[in-house]
Amino acid sequence: MENEIVSLAELIVRGICADQNRIEVTKTDLSRSSNLLVRVSDEDMGKVLGRERSTFNALRDVLSLAGNRTGRIVRVELLDPFFSESRSSRSYSPAAEWERDAFEGILRKTVGAVFGSDTGISRKDVTKTITVYEIRIAYEDRIDAMDTAQIAFETLFSAVGKSFRHTVHVDLIPPTKDDE
Repeated sequence: MENEIVSLAELIVRGICADQNRIEVTKTDLSRSSNLLVRVSDEDMGKVLGRERSTFNALRDVLSLAGNRTGRIVRVELLDPFFSESRSSRSYSPAAEWERDAFEGILRKTVGAVFGSDTGISRKDVTKTITVYEIRIAYEDRIDAMDTAQIAFETLFSAVGKSFRHTVHVDLIPPTKDDE
């Protein structure tokens, strides 16, 4: 599970960043905790941070929730960026189907790491560029993390969604009596 947290961090950061060649995630272990050090290109630093650090804080929250499943404390630090000579710009148009598939892969892996594999994810296409994902949480004991997870997932996947050129809303839905 330890290397899965690094893989999950890399997967999410790659979903946000344009420069895939300048992403580095390293891990150092202490007795009860793990520190993840993330470095991206200077062009992608703002995307990873988000407004008022909202995207980065959501990344921290999601990785911390995933670490809770192993009983370890996970801390995430953003290092100084890699600098490059040229800045690239990406055009924003409706997402291609392969982009949605890639985004959904990131979402499913993250949800599985935080809540386990017994969750349901459904997609509703509101328009060509707006998609709503509903994530059904399968276990009662995970509800304690619902508020933190809702905010973290919404913020983080809004940033990842922008990278994949569509607007994303994530709704975490607690289990109902019918689910039991």
